[in-house]
Amino acid sequence: MLRIYFITLILFVVQGLKGQPITQSIRGTITDKITHQPLEGATIVLLNTDPLKGAKTDEQGRFEINAVLIGRYDIQINYIGYNPLVLHDVMVHSAKEIILNIEMEERVVTTSKDILIRNRREKDKPLNDMAMVSARVFSVEETGRYAGSLNDPARMAQNFAGVQANGDTRNDIIIRGNSPLGVQWRLEGIDIPNPNHFSGIGTSGGAISILNNNNLSNSDFLTGAFPAQYGNATAGIFDLRLRNGNDKKREYTVMFGMNGIEAGAEGPINKEQHSSYIVNYRYSTLGLFQTLGINFGAASVPKYQDAVFKIHLPSKKWGVFDLFAIGGYNTSAFYSKDYDTTGRKLNPLPKGFNTYFTNYMGVAGLGHAYNFSSKTFGKLILTYSVNGNQTTIDSLYENETKEFKWLNRNYVEDKLNAQYMLTHKFNSRHNTQLGLYYSHTFFKMQDSFYVTALKLYRKILDYNGDAGLFRAFLQHQYKMNEQFVIVAGIHAMNFTLNPSLAIEPRLGMKYQARKNIWLSLGTGIHQQQQPMITYFYQTRMSNGVDSATNTKLGFTRSAHVVLGLDWLMAKDFRLKFETYYQSLSKIPIEQISSSYSLVNQGAFYFFENKPHLINRGKGYNIGAEMTLEKFFSRNYYFLITGSLYRSMYKGSDQVERHTAFDGTYAVNMLLGYDLILNKKSLLSINAKATLLGGRRYTPLDEAASKQGLQAVYIDSLAFTLQHPAYFRPDIRIAYRLNWKKVSQEFALNINNFINRDNIQSLEYDRTRNAIGYSYQIGFFPVIQYRLEF
Repeated sequence: MLRIYFITLILFVVQGLKGQPITQSIRGTITDKITHQPLEGATIVLLNTDPLKGAKTDEQGRFEINAVLIGRYDIQINYIGYNPLVLHDVMVHSAKEIILNIEMEERVVTTSKDILIRNRREKDKPLNDMAMVSARVFSVEETGRYAGSLNDPARMAQNFAGVQANGDTRNDIIIRGNSPLGVQWRLEGIDIPNPNHFSGIGTSGGAISILNNNNLSNSDFLTGAFPAQYGNATAGIFDLRLRNGNDKKREYTVMFGMNGIEAGAEGPINKEQHSSYIVNYRYSTLGLFQTLGINFGAASVPKYQDAVFKIHLPSKKWGVFDLFAIGGYNTSAFYSKDYDTTGRKLNPLPKGFNTYFTNYMGVAGLGHAYNFSSKTFGKLILTYSVNGNQTTIDSLYENETKEFKWLNRNYVEDKLNAQYMLTHKFNSRHNTQLGLYYSHTFFKMQDSFYVTALKLYRKILDYNGDAGLFRAFLQHQYKMNEQFVIVAGIHAMNFTLNPSLAIEPRLGMKYQARKNIWLSLGTGIHQQQQPMITYFYQTRMSNGVDSATNTKLGFTRSAHVVLGLDWLMAKDFRLKFETYYQSLSKIPIEQISSSYSLVNQGAFYFFENKPHLINRGKGYNIGAEMTLEKFFSRNYYFLITGSLYRSMYKGSDQVERHTAFDGTYAVNMLLGYDLILNKKSLLSINAKATLLGGRRYTPLDEAASKQGLQAVYIDSLAFTLQHPAYFRPDIRIAYRLNWKKVSQEFALNINNFINRDNIQSLEYDRTRNAIGYSYQIGFFPVIQYRLEF
């Protein structure tokens, strides 16, 4: 298989050395960043062309530059009264037009000195102008370019300062020592369920992302002290945007690789009205690659499929309408006969059990944006979402020839969401945002297992019901001048189940100390509701009745303080420092004395639920982060990030302990170079190395585990031990060939190319009645072919 792949690649390289220059078009729209009003008369210039090529925007803010040779370009945009903007190293391919939706900031000028302020690069500033700290924009190109990212936004974000992976087999992320439960996913401006295949109940990650980077636009990633428009999250925000389809010509994409075989299409619906569609579908191919002996980190071959689409319908009188949807479905089965004894693959249960998983999610939404005037902009979003998880475990007997249903779990959550946000720009100094959000959840939770001694099924979840979450925010941005910006806001949240109420003040500031140095401060209160299954977990009371004892739980509370320094050392070099302190309180813990705390949820492959919880747990995260980045220019880039941190908590036993996510340090080094072979083809080489402090774990009582035939942990020593450091080097090599109206890319990504053994956990194996280690994924090659036309 690999031999055929490389022979084919060599033939295409040779073919790419021939032919005539190929051109493409660059077009798009330019609007005001706050009001989204089109800017007529803005100038767009391709800086590295001779003679200079450029265009001006029309009354709708649209522009088009034709006959652009393929390659990378710096694009400068100017408009009177607005800060100039330069987009660096925009890649132009032969198969698809480059469509740019550019937002510009109105300039604040008080003296002649202010005009001399150095303009920032577009990449070191988030899309959300209200985010003063701990926010970064990431591009679609980065999700594909970075070694080890595998076209996955979550795996790509693991390269950023303060962020690390929770394991190789899943894309859950740990942000500044927080549980992955504190991460929120948003799409098109509104919250969505966990968009990952093989996600567990109450988690924020999974094995494979449902999100398709072919359909994503540039998006924001936030890691702390969020502005007031974000709520119900304590760790991080993925604020993702779907791109619009091409509104002038039809374009197609076909991909084949480890992530599956997929096909996408986009094009105009009505060219005169600039309406468009974009759609993509993917089906898994992992079964094929397993026959080649590739280890996926689990004793099962997962099956999955997913799809995404967006329909963009602008109108002259009624504003802009957007229809969008994303969804995925997956199944996997772990059979006793395939039980792995090497520690190299995940076994959910010991030998003697067959386990069946089914997981699905979907979101469908309607957005309507409308400009009431040149100063006021409103946007309404309505969505319906569904998220389901089913698990069945059969116990085998009579030499594994017969099955008996031992566990049955079914969790379904349907949501209706509505959000409206109104933005008013008073002038270049002042703008205000007001937002209202309501989500109504209908849920069905069933979880039971067979108790052999009693010869009956014991229900730990059995509830059908609904609950609402109301949120509102108000925030105001004040630009004293071009150097000093203040954002103040307040966020409120009410949960109708208890009810729980939260009032959360937020504050962010940024000061330009010199023409290339910015100082920033962010602080605020952030609270989050508990997973639904925690509220309704049942326990058997003294009267023999099963009762849900956690329904009165309130929100977990987090107070953030972040200080930052951002230094653009040169045109393409950035050095950034951030230090932070996060105080956690009202964390659910047990009433009886124990080390248990919901702050550690997400460290395991199962959701550890407990009865009789109370909001009295505490914890904190403190740390410092550094980012040294060379933006892509002159055909290369690098990114070096480092974090030193401490993550501590107290359970009901009042002992201060490390959290499960306290690895102490994290270092990432990425670099890449594009070797231009000729006018049609290039070879891209990217590498990455990750060094993390080892995972914290609780020691097992070996004697008690062997006697009881199940894992028995020493609770008094919870998370006192730490595995050796985690180290993984990855490499990605891609060859791109451009023909007229057709582009192809062959890519080979190898994760852990030195095949290092990184310990995942210390486990008790009932099959062997022994304690041993399980390991992360070793040498893992990922092949991908992309065809665009």
